[in-house]
Order: sequence, then structure tokens, then C-alpha cells
Amino acid sequence: MLSFKNSRHKRYLIRAFTHCFQAVQDELGNLPAAMQKSHVITGSIVGICRGFAINHRINESSFERIIDAVFKELFKKEALIVETRAERWLHYADEMFMFAYYHAKAKALNNQDMELTWLSDYAITHFSYQRQLSHMNY
Repeated sequence: MLSFKNSRHKRYLIRAFTHCFQAVQDELGNLPAAMQKSHVITGSIVGICRGFAINHRINESSFERIIDAVFKELFKKEALIVETRAERWLHYADEMFMFAYYHAKAKALNNQDMELTWLSDYAITHFSYQRQLSHMNY
């Protein structure tokens, strides 16, 4: 039963983040490369996932699997690098990352339906839509 709940939580969060960042994805579903190094984006993702985990009483090992799945879906082949960078910022309490983390965590704790328009608006404002295929010469 625990595995089913984890799968359901993974799908729910992946859907929420995919919808949140839909406006800045390219034709292949990739996010702008600059988002990979954004303290605000990665801090918000981790904070939202942590708040969600607290609300749903998800244990730490399940939380880690869920956040791995979210990063893999959002950042594809760069997921491990992006997640490792986010973990380092969390561990060393990077100021910008931690501000985004706590802000997002508080929003997730106070918002059971995962309304992420605030994060979507931030992504639209700060990251341009990148068309990977339009730069290729045929």
C-alpha cells in the first residue's frame, strides 16, 4: 500500500510541476537550461515537495524517491547534476536557495491543492522560452 501511495504522490507532484512550467518548455518538453542553475527554481521545487511531504506524512526515504522522480521528469538527463547542486545549496544553507525553499514550503503547507501559479509566473518572467530545434541547421 505504501508503494501505491508513493506512486500516486509522485504522479501528483510531477503533474503539478509539469503544468506549472508548461509555458517555458520547448517543443520536446525541456525546460530552459538556465533553470537548472536557478537557486529560486530548485529551492522552490524542494520546498514545495517538502511541504507536500509534511502535509501527507511521507517518510524521509519516500520523500527522497519522490523528489528524485520530480527532478528526473523536469530536468531529464541533467537531473542528477541539478539535484546534487540543490542538495549542496540546502546543506550549506545558501541564502537565495533557502529563501526560496522556506517560501515555497510555507506556501505548500498552507495550500493543500498545490496551486503553483506564483512559481509559474516567476518562471515566465525570468526564463525565456527556448526553442532548441529552431537553432539547428538543416
